Amino acid sequence: MVSVAIIGGGPGGIGTARVLIENDRSYHIDIFEGSSKIGGVWNYDPTSNNTAMYEVLETNISDHLMSYQGFRLDIKDASGKIYPTRQQVQEYLESYYDSKVASYPKLRLFTNKAVNSLKKVDSHWEVNAENDDFTYMYDYVVVANGHFNKPFVPTVPGSLEWVNQSHSKDFVSCKHFQGMNVVVVGNATSAIDIATQLSTTAAKVYQSVKPDAKAVLPDESIIKVVPQIKSLHAGSSNKIQLIDGTSIEDIDHIIWATGFQYDIPFLKSYQSDLFRDQSNRLFNLWEHIVYRPDPTIFFSLLMKQIIPFQLAELQASIMDLVISGSIAAADITNAPYDSLNDNIHEVPSADYHLVQSPKDIQYYRHLQDIIDKQNLNSPFKPVLWTDDLAKERENCSKLKAQRQQLLVKWAIHQRSAHEPYTIPDSTFE
Repeated sequence: MVSVAIIGGGPGGIGTARVLIENDRSYHIDIFEGSSKIGGVWNYDPTSNNTAMYEVLETNISDHLMSYQGFRLDIKDASGKIYPTRQQVQEYLESYYDSKVASYPKLRLFTNKAVNSLKKVDSHWEVNAENDDFTYMYDYVVVANGHFNKPFVPTVPGSLEWVNQSHSKDFVSCKHFQGMNVVVVGNATSAIDIATQLSTTAAKVYQSVKPDAKAVLPDESIIKVVPQIKSLHAGSSNKIQLIDGTSIEDIDHIIWATGFQYDIPFLKSYQSDLFRDQSNRLFNLWEHIVYRPDPTIFFSLLMKQIIPFQLAELQASIMDLVISGSIAAADITNAPYDSLNDNIHEVPSADYHLVQSPKDIQYYRHLQDIIDKQNLNSPFKPVLWTDDLAKERENCSKLKAQRQQLLVKWAIHQRSAHEPYTIPDSTFE
């Protein structure tokens, strides 16, 4: 019997389990989850800094695009709202797990059991977990621990002396910044969202962005977009010098919404080859999934700016072909390991796993081509990226930008009413 350990009970882990189960090759599957239940990054606990989620949050992807194959996430909002809240996504993940995974007789879910050691010993993988003296052994391992755990904070002159600063991973609620002057660094989704929420309670909000970033805000918003930070000067004025020569003063707090680094601290084998003394990417992976020198270890959802739930199942279908022998280990070892970039040495490490649309659609279709070439009639069929679905994906950013404009107007409304940020109801336009 083939045994598979899945490390992480989030979207990647449970999506992988579903595919292996439905293809019914009698795998023995164990899922190791460090928290009390499945959900991964969506399993938000307000009492601890356990995920990158925060109190008030909705997705930037529609409920349709967030759906696993054949299991629709439908928020049933009469107003036509298509962006689920974090609570709705967590409930959906729990329902998906209960429906598609939990009843499989050869599956075990270990909760509150974070893996602290994963190493290859001879021909098998050994897993050791916290509060457990037993050593578990497997033929294959899927690393699905996510990449929203280790914050990245850039070092600028004066940053070590600046006391009141945090990462977006630490953000819980705008209510904690009442009356403060706050700088949010970054222009990705979390930075925009956090700045918007802060604008309901803070005295002043600055959003520090790179020179090529675009941010259009109505005049009524208190958010002021400023250039990139050059240096920090803690002291009586708490001044921040910007790269254009201007400065802002009397800053109470800085929130670095500057992303995350890859981190697999429990992996004791192949660590040096996979990371090569940096943490912006993983090396030597075939199709961003399979470790080429040893195709018994897989990685789920390393890529950024993708449609995660559907991709988890698509990547798992590739893993299944490798485990079953339909894709030979020798073919993986000898194959080029990057189908998306002509010259991997020209791709900055920080952008290596970044697949902005429509490049992500190219990747989904490429994986489907690999599956189709095996000419197998596997029971599980991943979502097919038809032209209609691709168009929906390509329109996603435009629709969310429109939604963001409404959220900014809602924040202005909340500020005038002296109320903290919430998600607007269907009557607000």
